Amino acid sequence: MKATAVSGRGVSVLYPLLLGAVEGGIAGLVEAAVMIRRGSNLVSPGDLFPVAFFHVVLWGVVGLALGLVVKVLVLVRRRRPRPEDEKAFHIASVSFLVVLVTVGAHMNVFVLPEMLSRISILFDGVLLLACLALGFALFRVARRRIAGRGLRPGSPLVVAGIVLTVALVVAAAARPGGGRGEEAQGVPKVGGLNVVLIVPDALRPDHLGCYGYERRTSPTVDRLAEEGQLFLEAYAHAPLTKQSTATMVTSLYPSTHNVLYLEDALPERATLLMEEASKGNLRTAIFSANPLISPFFGFGRGVDFFYFERIPVMRRTVLGQASMALGFRVPRLLCVRRFLEAVEILVPRAGARPAYEGTDCASLNSAFLEWIDEAPDASFFAYLHYMETHAPFVPPPPFDTRFDPDYDGRRLTEFPASVRDMLPFFEGPPLSERELTNLVAQYDGSIAYFDEELGRLLRELESRGLAANTLVAITSDHGEEFYDHRGWEHGHSLYEELIRVPLVLWCPRHLEGGKRIRAAVRHVDLAPTLMGAAGLGDAIGTAGFVGRNLWPALAASEEPPSGAPIYAECFSGEAHARAIRLGRNKLVHTTSRGRESVQMFDLSNDPGETEDLSTEMPELRNALMSELVSINVDALAGRMETRRTEMDEGTKEALRTLGYLD
Repeated sequence: MKATAVSGRGVSVLYPLLLGAVEGGIAGLVEAAVMIRRGSNLVSPGDLFPVAFFHVVLWGVVGLALGLVVKVLVLVRRRRPRPEDEKAFHIASVSFLVVLVTVGAHMNVFVLPEMLSRISILFDGVLLLACLALGFALFRVARRRIAGRGLRPGSPLVVAGIVLTVALVVAAAARPGGGRGEEAQGVPKVGGLNVVLIVPDALRPDHLGCYGYERRTSPTVDRLAEEGQLFLEAYAHAPLTKQSTATMVTSLYPSTHNVLYLEDALPERATLLMEEASKGNLRTAIFSANPLISPFFGFGRGVDFFYFERIPVMRRTVLGQASMALGFRVPRLLCVRRFLEAVEILVPRAGARPAYEGTDCASLNSAFLEWIDEAPDASFFAYLHYMETHAPFVPPPPFDTRFDPDYDGRRLTEFPASVRDMLPFFEGPPLSERELTNLVAQYDGSIAYFDEELGRLLRELESRGLAANTLVAITSDHGEEFYDHRGWEHGHSLYEELIRVPLVLWCPRHLEGGKRIRAAVRHVDLAPTLMGAAGLGDAIGTAGFVGRNLWPALAASEEPPSGAPIYAECFSGEAHARAIRLGRNKLVHTTSRGRESVQMFDLSNDPGETEDLSTEMPELRNALMSELVSINVDALAGRMETRRTEMDEGTKEALRTLGYLD
């Protein structure tokens, strides 16, 4: 087929459309290959086809639009250009746009400082001039070489199109199907229990009825505590989600697994809880409403099915990243993002029913039950991470007014001004007593909503006959502060309201009900204990865990061994804190920008940590500090190498909504 119009008006719009599709597809394949080569977590080998096809559609549309514009100009001017000039113009203009946008977007997103910075604008200006020179040179060369040749079977454009088509077919055949991964369907039950680890984010134990709270926030959790085992002194090792959950799944202290900041991913050397469960022939799954708990940060190893917010194809491309970053800074340019989102609809399977349909606990529970029903006779190990109890606290009706029905003032759905520092070196923004009362009421309403959905989930497990052989473990990654020590939110101290967490184990046929465990337990003990319950105790010794397997003692209705030190640490910008608790005594060591604070508390007489005893009892302070240093040295001795991941702009925006980013 020739690229000239039947009417003889010159080159058909098919020519720039096909030219844009071919050049875009090649650019997409190169971009995806470069991203994979540099270890980007945004693009994997299975993404070659959708990323390349997205570029095919995008630049095909751009080429078509360019061709139509040229036709309109020809009609307006009533002057027909020579076919070779028109073709040469399309080659030069499409190539100019593809190179300018692709290279510019990549440099602005991954290499240069923040978009619209002085150096970025300077680079973009130089790139524009270079691309204009390239386009002019291409125009002159093309005009000389393609005069009268048309679109013959042996032309470079057709050959490039054939090569691109073959490459896309190969990439499509290589991509994984379905998005669920390879699942162990119908695996017979092993000797241990099914395990469901439930983690409501930022849940304080002292806001649950089973821990003595006066409000009726948690009837379901209270029932599980009454029928199971309640741990009165359970501790996280960090007051931030990424640092804490990494410890839960590796049984390593934060200084060892080294996942300290938002961009960090779990180290390859660490043995993950789900990996061990998968090796034991259990189906494994994670259902996460928190963007930090996703395969992009390494949590997918050993996981058969991961329910998380998958990044759309548009957001996997550098152009998509650039459009989102620019749109956040210049709202008028959000039209570019909307255009790219519209283009994605044309990508095959882009408009299919998503595997991720909601972040609320009801959606997570539904996805979990559907996953169970796919292989009802198989053993499973599942981790569900909910966000209802994480700020901003916006429980649905009637939970939003349940604990403060008369409030008509401002509701705090935003976060306080972010301070990358540690208490006691700053003070949170002031709140009126009435605002603080309602803030706590919204938090309690969020707990009540989560608790009601938890009750529905348990009823579904019971109706399927699974409750008898399933261990349900409920804990949290950290707590939340409501001006207990002059701050709000979490991640800024190691006081009790942030590192003390709930822990309930429920399995009526295998655990004695109504027990109250007084021995202090830690999150590093969680992975080996859950493995013990799942019948995987033999693998614990080779997993490199630092925690203890408490399951044998718990199953025998015995009190777990006590005496293990509680060690916690937190890293935030240039500030960091470490704490240790031995028995009733606790020491907190904090440093920030050359400042240092050492505080010591007697938790038996001062559970609120209001009276610093560090100067009154120097010998005890020195002994605790010595133990703290010893544990930290051991943790640092095994420090693992982690990797920094690339977060797309959509993930960054989700983290801003949750207060993780400014």
